[in-house]
Amino acid sequence: MSDYPSFPKIPRLHKPVTITEKIDGTNGLIEITRVPFGTGSADLPDGVYTVGDFTSPLGTDGLPEWEFQVRAGSRNRWLAPGADNFGFAGWVSQNAVELCNLGPGRHYGEWFGHGIQRGYGLDERRFALFNVGRWFDPRHQADDGLRENFPKAQPCPEVATVVPVLYAGPGDDLTFAVRMCVRGLRSAGSLMVDGFPNPEGLIVYHQAGGHTYKVLLEGDDRPKGVAA
Repeated sequence: MSDYPSFPKIPRLHKPVTITEKIDGTNGLIEITRVPFGTGSADLPDGVYTVGDFTSPLGTDGLPEWEFQVRAGSRNRWLAPGADNFGFAGWVSQNAVELCNLGPGRHYGEWFGHGIQRGYGLDERRFALFNVGRWFDPRHQADDGLRENFPKAQPCPEVATVVPVLYAGPGDDLTFAVRMCVRGLRSAGSLMVDGFPNPEGLIVYHQAGGHTYKVLLEGDDRPKGVAA
């Protein structure tokens, strides 16, 4: 095998992009691991919760063969009672059974609402999943016409939600698509919390390149002459 260093392939700019609303909260992670029932339950660190997988076959003792271990994290640390982040770990523990419907893996999203950043005028806090290719919230009416772009997406657990999709399509004229999404948020307000008048901005994801960019409605630096 040659040890000559290969130059990475360059993705085509016109390949599909997805633009979602950027939510102003705090980053949240839900990690779900499927393990044999009773695996190390007594030795689990604080903040790891076990939920029986009752969809799995039952053993001779009448208990399921598998269980889930559920853990909450923030942007840079695992959370636990006494070391929480705006109550996110507590919320995950209270809703662990339903959240296990997300399946094994790491599920990233934004924990937002009352007392977090701009608050969105809410009396409660919510968790919005980022992965719109895997999940959608059937309660979102605004992005109904865009769901055909994500044929494998499934309804999210009712205790959670999903960031709203503002655009899904080719990246040929990305500047125009971003400008239209920005204008839509400025005129209609947030789609995450219907009509909230001060949304934060956009997240632009280039699928072929695997790159993510953000566009803010306020305080974002732009070259002179480029309108928002």
